[in-house]
Amino acid sequence: MLTEVWPFVIRARAAGRPVVLARAWPEEWLAAHPPSDADAVVAITHDPRIDDRALRAALPGPAGYVGALGSRATHAQRLGRLSGIPGLGRLRGPAGLDLGATSIAETALSVLAEIVAAAHDRTGGPLATSTSPIQGVRSPVPATTPPAEPVPMTCAR
Repeated sequence: MLTEVWPFVIRARAAGRPVVLARAWPEEWLAAHPPSDADAVVAITHDPRIDDRALRAALPGPAGYVGALGSRATHAQRLGRLSGIPGLGRLRGPAGLDLGATSIAETALSVLAEIVAAAHDRTGGPLATSTSPIQGVRSPVPATTPPAEPVPMTCAR
């Protein structure tokens, strides 16, 4: 997902559907393959000449998630360049959840996690503090029931 191939657009389908990396100008590819509300469009080149084209094409449409990689400063500049585009308020940037990612794989995971959370109208926060059902089904064990015995946990780095 996070490769520096130029030019391309990513079209991600939620919940086990295919991820497509297309070597085409974003607006041309999106016009030929319009995303649905189950699709995600993520601009990942870090080049505004390409990413802005993808976002201009995707934001007015029905894509369920539209995001872009980059720093907060880059995102602020991007919002200025895209001012007036319909749907700009739903642009996710910087794309991804705050997982403390330090690698390309972790960044990809954070973006995919945000896409899944958005598809289910969730924030992506910790389950421990959430009152929403887990997987849409409430647990039969009340949250106040303590475990029978403590479970030791370790974290290796």
